[in-house]
This record gives sequence, C-alpha cells and structure tokens, in this order.
Amino acid sequence: MERTELARLVQIDYAREMAFVALAPGPDGELQTLGVARAIVDPDNIEAEFGVIVRSELKGQGLGSLLMDKLIAYLRGHGTQRLVATVLGQNDRMLRLSKQQGFQERPHSEGGDGTKSLFLTLKLKPARCADMTPTRAAQYSRQFRWRRPQWPPTGWHPPPLAIRRGWPWW
Repeated sequence: MERTELARLVQIDYAREMAFVALAPGPDGELQTLGVARAIVDPDNIEAEFGVIVRSELKGQGLGSLLMDKLIAYLRGHGTQRLVATVLGQNDRMLRLSKQQGFQERPHSEGGDGTKSLFLTLKLKPARCADMTPTRAAQYSRQFRWRRPQWPPTGWHPPPLAIRRGWPWW
C-alpha cells in the first residue's frame, strides 16, 4: 500500500470522515482489528458514502450491524441526509445487513457489472419543542434556558487586598 493511501486511511478529516473500529485483544495480548465501518461525507453534508469490513471468522455474528448502527447514529447526529454505497450483487451478507438497516437497493446504473446501489435516507430528529403545545414549549424552554452564573458565587469571599491588586474587579 502506498504511503499516501495509508496516511489517508489513518489520519481522518473529522469534518468530512468518520471511522469506527472494533478492537479486541488477541491471544498474544496485542489489539486486533475485528471490523471497521467508515463514511466519507460530501462537502455539502448531503450524502455520505460508506463501507464496512468484518473479519472472516466473525461474519454473521452481529458486529457489522453494531458498527453500522454506530455509523448511522453518528451521521444522523451530524445532519447528513443520505447514506449510499455500491455493493457486489454476490455479497449476500452485506445486502442482508443493509435490508435489516432499512436501506433500499437498485441495480447500479453504470455498465451492468453486477453491482447494486444502496441508499438510506436519514431521518433527522425533530426539535424537541416542535410537537408541543405552546404552554408546554414555554415550560420546556424556561426549564432548560441558559442562566448567567452568579458572580461572585454563593459562599465565596474575595481575597485580601494585597492579592487582588491588579485583578480586574467587577
């Protein structure tokens, strides 16, 4: 693998990329990678392309599903609207996983090479006050409104004059 490609995989641009890695100690005590779910978002944060890889002996045990849940929750929280991927038609496990996650599939439009396009529209969570009555919304906003901290704090005494000289005192 080229050095630039390796750097791109390991040094993540957190504004546009995210990777979740499942690790476990091996028999020798060293950490081993069990699976990775990675997504790269377009500059407008509309669409993210993703990929999932799981160790051969762990396939079908739910690790891919766990990684996908984590990735979907992360992207939804960051306002990404759509998740897409291109999958080989023979990759039955990935197609089954994507169906469980709610993805829709269609034949890939480029060339008929046996691949399928997967896509999932990420429903953003509505604002907490959106469905509330006006009275309840007012109560909610009063309850969680930012309050200016009290200064000086209760039970606090100013230091002696010799120490506080030169301090901005308000």
